[in-house]
Amino acid sequence: MALNAGPPPANSILDSLYRQLKEIDEMDMLLSREKMMTSFYRPSHPDSESCPFEAIPSQKYFNERLGALNIMQRKLKTIQSGIRESINTLSRPFLRPLSILDMPDEILRIIFEHVRDFQPPKDHFMDYNGRVREIQNVRLTCQRFCSTSSHLLLHYVRVELNPSSLARLEEISRHPIISKSVMTVQVILAYHDSVMARDLSLFARYHVDRLHDRITELEFDDASEASIYYEVPEKKVLETVTRLRMILEAWEDLLEGIPSDLTEEEYSRSPRKLLRKAHEEYQFLVTIQEDMVGDDFFVCAVAAAMARMPVAERLDIRDDCFRTKKRRRTLFDQADDDKVLIDQMMFPIRWEDAREHDLGPPPAEIALKLPSAVHKAGGALTYLEIQLSPPDDLSVFETSEEDRHALRAAVQKLKTLTFELRSGTTASDWRQYNQDEVKILSEFVGAILGTDSIEHISLDLSFLWDQEMPPLHSLGSIFTGRRWSKLNFICWDAMCLHQSELEQFIDGLEKPFWYSIIRRLYLMSGSWADCLDILRRKAGNSISFEDPSGAECEELNEQEIKSIFGKSYEYYGRKSLAEKFLTNWPGVGNPFREDSGNTNAVDETDAPDASDTMDTME
Repeated sequence: MALNAGPPPANSILDSLYRQLKEIDEMDMLLSREKMMTSFYRPSHPDSESCPFEAIPSQKYFNERLGALNIMQRKLKTIQSGIRESINTLSRPFLRPLSILDMPDEILRIIFEHVRDFQPPKDHFMDYNGRVREIQNVRLTCQRFCSTSSHLLLHYVRVELNPSSLARLEEISRHPIISKSVMTVQVILAYHDSVMARDLSLFARYHVDRLHDRITELEFDDASEASIYYEVPEKKVLETVTRLRMILEAWEDLLEGIPSDLTEEEYSRSPRKLLRKAHEEYQFLVTIQEDMVGDDFFVCAVAAAMARMPVAERLDIRDDCFRTKKRRRTLFDQADDDKVLIDQMMFPIRWEDAREHDLGPPPAEIALKLPSAVHKAGGALTYLEIQLSPPDDLSVFETSEEDRHALRAAVQKLKTLTFELRSGTTASDWRQYNQDEVKILSEFVGAILGTDSIEHISLDLSFLWDQEMPPLHSLGSIFTGRRWSKLNFICWDAMCLHQSELEQFIDGLEKPFWYSIIRRLYLMSGSWADCLDILRRKAGNSISFEDPSGAECEELNEQEIKSIFGKSYEYYGRKSLAEKFLTNWPGVGNPFREDSGNTNAVDETDAPDASDTMDTME
């Protein structure tokens, strides 16, 4: 006689329920993905005739499909909720009192990632650390919380040209936990100028100009407007302007050689004495900086620190940053306290400030040597960002053949390069760079790009030229004479090259771009009709092509340029006629050829109406 086996054990039922729940979760994920793709491909216009691709179904089809997917997902949610309720009922008798400390470290780390609420992007540097203060508080809770959250404190470290900043980098790089999460080292190359340190009149002129500009900003049209803007009493504004004007006049008298008629006691408290004291402190800072930069001490120390941090593969070099600006005190503070005023005069300068005031050369050798030093110390760079204001002389980027060989060795794993010399003024405000300087810059950037691993390139060279001062020298040599096996993204801003150089670059690509952004490309020789044909070979399915100049563009009027490159931004996906040609739209020929037979020319009647815009928003 067979014995009654009884009901299956609770564990086996739970296992079955968990398997079902997993399957339903996977189905729900697939439905969500299908809904997203359906929404993405749904045409903006209610009728399919507005779409140039006949194979795409109508909007009604997509709406019906979305409705069916929503119904299926709601049914899955109901089943999902029932299974979870059953799991809770079966599990309750076996539960014991648990606390968060009973969770494994892996789960705690995931929880604290949500507490921080920020995941650093992998493909570029972001000057943001998330809710770091919450992580600082979590670390104080207990030893386990500290050990499972400390790695979230920092994803980047900033280092400036001073001993305390370098010491902080050194300390972080040697920390057994915090060092393991640092992905980026940001090097700030704002500097204290040795020319100003040697010449009191230059130091005075620099700060007279800066203080004059700041006072002008503070004065507004009258004190009442400034009082509202800065949220201080009107009397305070007037007192501050009066005090700063008195300081400014005393410094200007010193510059003009007007002798002081103050007694010794009065002079000790005067703005002139204040300026001399500030200059002495500035000279001391320059001495410290020269000791750090000399013999490559700073370069070697930063490189060694990066090599000690296992995931620090991003190097960001710039001469200014938002965080440094936040440390500046207001003019009200400076007017009230001489020490605060002196402290603000000790801030390092940007490269463009030195260019504007005819000061000494910037410490560009750090930018030239640091990538190679990181490689020599045992580190590996996958992302390199160089964002500086343009120096007065591009020869500061000069490298020897040995230097360029070391650079090429250092970037063999480099995936992304961002190189920007971005100015706050237009190129025509400065002298035009000569051919030798442009060649020096091209050799430096070309050496960094001497790797087959490069995938993303972003170049902003708008400081070199503008409409009032067209470029004289091509930068195409950076991209010619080699193959690009992995390159799939470019962002060019204000590149200037010849048609032959563009063709060599495009033919050197082993695959089309997945996305490209080309702004203000200047064609120095050749024709845009041929260049659009050349670009089309590897343009891929997505390209932004804006404001080209040179060649035929110089002969077209504003309306003709608009008909080729103009586009409406009223709804997603709008393309210019040139972009449609580059991405192989049906019925769109080369807009620079008379026999192109275009059927999709851009004009004012092509703009969508309000209902079209609303459809897209939905």
